[in-house]
Amino acid sequence: MTGTPCKLFLGILSFTMASLIAIGNILADDTTMRPLRKPMSQDQLTQFALSAAPRHIAQDATVMLPGDDGKPMEVRKGTNGFTCMPDTNPNSDRLEPMCMNQATAQWFTSFKNNAPKPSNTVPGIAYMAKGAELWIKEGKLLLKPEGGAVLLDFPPHWMIFWPFDPKESGFPSCTVQPEQVVRPGNVCMIFEGSPYAALLIFQNLATAQAKR
Repeated sequence: MTGTPCKLFLGILSFTMASLIAIGNILADDTTMRPLRKPMSQDQLTQFALSAAPRHIAQDATVMLPGDDGKPMEVRKGTNGFTCMPDTNPNSDRLEPMCMNQATAQWFTSFKNNAPKPSNTVPGIAYMAKGAELWIKEGKLLLKPEGGAVLLDFPPHWMIFWPFDPKESGFPSCTVQPEQVVRPGNVCMIFEGSPYAALLIFQNLATAQAKR
């Protein structure tokens, strides 16, 4: 992976939303709650970043951490095209790790630059085994709190960044009656009906772990 895409990962994701992904029956063993923000060693941050994805993804992924100057720093070179980071949502009081592929980075770059549509030509895939927090107001996702917004805890989930047609697929919106659809075992869409539509798949960890 070149330097430019690596630098985009933390910069883009600290700017934009943090919703994304987990497959319970192949996750790394650590599925505890996201820790509160506190000093962590580089090794602890690395392991926490990798905990966002299934083991077979995490074991060969690149790891990016913030350096002393706050800029993203590659601490481990991967081989599978996925990059993991320990946090993607500075507006949450808990760390929200994520692992994503290059197509997802392209999606986020286009989103950040207000492009008419994402530049990825294949589906972006991202994992967030620790879940995430997002605010919803009047049927819209918010990246940070504002008056009248409701904080919603998104369970562990994974995401496909691809413009599925909500009418043909039948996938519900994540922001319409979220208390009913944002639940373990369900799926829902964000930005439905737009080129930036993406699908969230929530993992039912209790069911998955029971089948191990």
